[in-house]
Order: sequence, then structure tokens, then C-alpha cells
Amino acid sequence: MALTSLAIIAVAYWLGLRERSKIDAEKLAAYKLEIASGEAVPTVQVTWRLWFNAALTLLLMVLLIAEVADLLVLFMVAFVIALLVNIRAIGDQQDLIKRQAANAVPVMILVLAAGVFTGIMTDAGMIQAMADAALAVVPEGWGNLVPLFTAILALPLGFFMSNDAYWFGVVPVLAESASHYGIDATEIARAGAIGQILHSMGPTSAPLWVLLGLVKADLGDFQKTALRWGVPVSLAYIVFAVLTGAISIA
Repeated sequence: MALTSLAIIAVAYWLGLRERSKIDAEKLAAYKLEIASGEAVPTVQVTWRLWFNAALTLLLMVLLIAEVADLLVLFMVAFVIALLVNIRAIGDQQDLIKRQAANAVPVMILVLAAGVFTGIMTDAGMIQAMADAALAVVPEGWGNLVPLFTAILALPLGFFMSNDAYWFGVVPVLAESASHYGIDATEIARAGAIGQILHSMGPTSAPLWVLLGLVKADLGDFQKTALRWGVPVSLAYIVFAVLTGAISIA
């Protein structure tokens, strides 16, 4: 993961240099001066509300980990408390909800659709059939390569499938098949996690839809650029995992 992070930083640095070369030198100098003067970053007043919001967020995380109540209930209660504390006027509260609804509604629809998709594929047995068919490609004498095959398979599956369908439907089947070759399930989980880079660029990634909505970008245009770098970095991730022994091939 550390080596892959360095590879991602290297790609980001190179892309930054490439984009910087397209900016007019005078404008770039003006931006640097604005950043150095502190005018580019608005000052934030530290009030009791800031500390209250931080404490509320921390408490919410603790309650989520402790599983005190359902995730939906905890988030709704925390949202209401934060809304009442930070925005007193009802009209302002309604305006805030209206502004954020445009980003929230598509994500809700996506999550519901992903749940339906996961349920159909899991209960119909299609996910297990897909995993079995994929493993059938591996020759009998190549059982030691199941972790590597899982890592390679994780790239397209992670991109097209929701995390629920992938982690609860596909990975357990792969882990069960790998156990017949004496391969620990933890190793299959590490191999499966490699697909998360491409998952963040896929159509079933809810945060991606929020981001695209905020920056007014098209999914297709984003993927044309992102996949050009995401695929090589993911392949490098596989190479690093093999070289460090995170996944075995022997």
C-alpha cells in the first residue's frame, strides 16, 4: 500500500506539473502571491459551534463503531442536532436542505439500485456462478496462483460492481475456493482490495456521483481521463503486492 501510494503521488505530481505548464506565468505568479498573503484561504473564526460540531462528529463515529443503533438512525439524529445548533432560522434550514438535495437524491437512488442489484445477483446465485466460472479458468495445477488471479479479477469486478455485491458475494466464494489449496482467506482479502482503486472510478461509487455533481462534470469524460492512470497504478499495485509477499504466487 505504501509503494502504491508513492506511485499515486508520483502520477499526481506529474499531472500537476503538466497542468501548471498550461497556466499563464503572470497568473501563476499572482496565485502564488495570493496564497502567500493568506488571502486565498478565508479565515475561520473558532467559536463554540466549531468545537461542538467536532465533538458531535466524534460521538457519531463512536456510536457507529459501537453499533448502538442503526446507521440511518444515528445519522438522522446527528443531522437534526447539527442543523438546530448551527442554523436557527427555519427558512435558512430549508434553503440548506434544498441546496444539498440535488446531490443527495441521486446518491440515494444509486444506493437503492445497488441494493436491488446485489440482492438479485446474490439470491439468484449469479454471483457464485460468475466466481466459479472465473476460477474454472485456472488450471488444476495452478492453485497457488489463485491470489494473483483474484487480484487481476478484482480490477473489472471492483469497477462494475458495488462493494456489497463484491465483498459479500464474490470474495467469500474466492476465499472458499482458495482454501482448498491451503491459501488463507486473509490473503484473498488483500488481493481483492486491489480493485478499490478502480471501484472509486466506477459507476457504482456513490461518492464519485457526489463529486461529479459538485464540479458539474460528466461521468464518461471523467473515466476517459481517470482510467488512463487508474489501470496502470492498479497493475503496479498487483506487482508491489507480489514483490512484498502480500499475495503469494508460490
